[in-house]
Amino acid sequence: MENRDPAYQRLEEDLLCPLCLRRPIRALTIPCGHTFCGTCIDPYRTSRNPQLYNCPKCRKETRARPIELVYTDESGKLWVDGSAVQTCFMDPELSDLPVCLIFAIGEKRWGKSFLMNYILRALSCQERGEPLSLGPDGEPLNGFEWKAGVDSVTKGIWIWNKPFVLEVMSGKMAVFVLDTEGSLDIQSSQEICIKLSALSMILSSYLIFNVNSFLKTTELDYLEMFLHVAKETGESFDLQCLQHLDILIRDWYDSKKCSQNYGNAYICHEIEKLSNSSAYASLLPILGGSSVTCSLLPHPGANLSQGMLSDMDENFRNHLQVYILSLVKGLDRYVKTDRHGRNVTCNQLGTILKKFVQILRNKEYRFGSQMQMHYSFKNYISLETCKQQFHNNLQLMKQKRHLKIFRKRPSKMKSSSGDLVKEQLADYERSLEGCDEEQKKELVKQMEASLKSEQETFCNEYAKQYRKYAIKVGAVAAGVPLAITGAALGAVFLPVAIGGALAAEAAVAAGVFGGTLTLGGFGTGVGAFLGKIFTRKKKSEQANQRGDTP
Repeated sequence: MENRDPAYQRLEEDLLCPLCLRRPIRALTIPCGHTFCGTCIDPYRTSRNPQLYNCPKCRKETRARPIELVYTDESGKLWVDGSAVQTCFMDPELSDLPVCLIFAIGEKRWGKSFLMNYILRALSCQERGEPLSLGPDGEPLNGFEWKAGVDSVTKGIWIWNKPFVLEVMSGKMAVFVLDTEGSLDIQSSQEICIKLSALSMILSSYLIFNVNSFLKTTELDYLEMFLHVAKETGESFDLQCLQHLDILIRDWYDSKKCSQNYGNAYICHEIEKLSNSSAYASLLPILGGSSVTCSLLPHPGANLSQGMLSDMDENFRNHLQVYILSLVKGLDRYVKTDRHGRNVTCNQLGTILKKFVQILRNKEYRFGSQMQMHYSFKNYISLETCKQQFHNNLQLMKQKRHLKIFRKRPSKMKSSSGDLVKEQLADYERSLEGCDEEQKKELVKQMEASLKSEQETFCNEYAKQYRKYAIKVGAVAAGVPLAITGAALGAVFLPVAIGGALAAEAAVAAGVFGGTLTLGGFGTGVGAFLGKIFTRKKKSEQANQRGDTP
């Protein structure tokens, strides 16, 4: 029997599903670190909580949990957790699925996390094909961290690390639940508020704007700014933003008037009041559109310290159940789409998120207002457009016929592409908005470095191809290796004649394009002259061998 290294054997075992002892299919790694086939581990979900797993290998109980997707550092810069993006959006089993994201923004400590945790419970039922429910009466509320009080718990944007894969009429879709804090926190910097809210709107397909008691002027101001940003960012990334906005009024004064009809009546009343003022002219059409709804929830009661259903006032519990179950039942209508109505996949969304955060983090854009945000995205589009146009123009040069393109020496090609760099830089500088002269100068400098780097790569590659092609065409034109000899002699004599940087290029070109260029004619002539001498000598030798008289 073959003696196997114990360490190798342990490694091989670790790569197999511990249950079926095969390479995992639809691999699922649970938080304890062990990996199983998706179908093998599924029966080990605990019956009392489908978000928990009893690991059959180590016997540890593990749970799905919220993980930080986007966070701010001490200086206020925005960062995305790459491992969270990979886990949630880039999983091979999920990456091609249409995505739906339920998001909540609003003032801190008004029950966003509480609400999202009950949505998690309903989604668990939906995923398992069970009757929709908010869970057992006496079970404490778990999920996103929450507590009654005045201090904020959640920081940044958190995402439930396990999507709910639902069967809908069109197939499968992945539903994510996200929670945020700081999107409407007047004690935080305005810059952070704008950034988090812009992210929320660009990501969401169902956005809950959590409001206490009634819509206030401050909230309307923020909402107008957020909607403006959403429109601009949607255009930047070709996304349909604000697919659905639900203005959820919490602690509504009349617990008997909280149906959808009363919510619609309230928002219509607010629109009528705003129409008498010019202050929110851009907000009015959106509030009155089909993508915006208004819902009402009464006060939950005074004994809700653990979030249990049994501690809620009956009216609140009933309205909460109606609100959440109707939301979950209709999620197939809220798949994330782009501006052309095409579904956005998990993979695409993860890519957009990383790009978006990179823009927001850019130290050159320290914006604290809606217009600064607007200019930042406009300038980003200009930057990407400039780079793409330059790249496309270089590619067009490559696509021309070889005989035509290689008549241009490398030094000439470098000069031509240099002119193109200048043209693109001038266009880019003219397109920049909202920058002072110092900022504009720095942005143009960065763009110039980027374009020149691509130009250098292109010209180096062109020079290599030019030399190879020159030798190839020279050999074909002469019909014998003497053409190369002609080129070689051109390389010997021509540098003396022309000197400088063009000598090497001219030497390579010599003997290639017969009569087309002066230097080419010279090289070809040298090759032809030597060819005649060697041919005449060869014929003479053959005649002498036959005894003929030449």
